[in-house]
Amino acid sequence: MRWGILLVAIGIACYIIHAILLNDFLRKNAPEVLARDLGVPSQRHSRVSLVRGVTPRWVTLLGLAALPLLLLGIVLIAIAFLVTVLR
Repeated sequence: MRWGILLVAIGIACYIIHAILLNDFLRKNAPEVLARDLGVPSQRHSRVSLVRGVTPRWVTLLGLAALPLLLLGIVLIAIAFLVTVLR
């Protein structure tokens, strides 16, 4: 059960850190992606810049690791719970 809780906590932390870093890199390198006013250039230009890599690869991988860690932690907690209940 401890491993499951630890994996869920790491997954949530990875997701939060990924969101903060992604927002920071987009604000620095491609502010038109986060802009909400009409005076900023079209959003079509931002898609091109995102494909070329506005954010580092490690930030993307950090976000991709969050969901499997979260799901694996939930599965381990469920298995540990079922083992203790069925004893």
